Amino acid sequence: MANPNLPTLTAAVAAVLFDGQLASGDTDFTVGTGKAWKLESLSLCNTTGSAVVISVSVKPSTGGTFRKVVSGYSLASNAAGDGTNSLSLDAGKHLPRLLPEGAVVRINAGTGTAVDVLATGTVLG
Repeated sequence: MANPNLPTLTAAVAAVLFDGQLASGDTDFTVGTGKAWKLESLSLCNTTGSAVVISVSVKPSTGGTFRKVVSGYSLASNAAGDGTNSLSLDAGKHLPRLLPEGAVVRINAGTGTAVDVLATGTVLG
């Protein structure tokens, strides 16, 4: 990892790493300069009455290649109201636990303004 240099780490802050409502197509969330993310969880929730196809990819470094961790998943509609319209991914099991400076989490939604996303973890740097 280029930055931050872990032996000289000056801050580790628990945080919402990114959140929002996805647009149609690719939405990228990038680890900032001089930072790293210790990812804990990523949650996706379909807020509409129709299923939405989503994919999640991770590019672990600047100039690297995106690797899919979820491909073509049909996220159920909110019609049932029973929580089946959500997908939770855990770091270390489904996603890398540590993302260095320049790493990107890309989420692709087949329908815009349908899926809310929330990622939690620790910002290092």
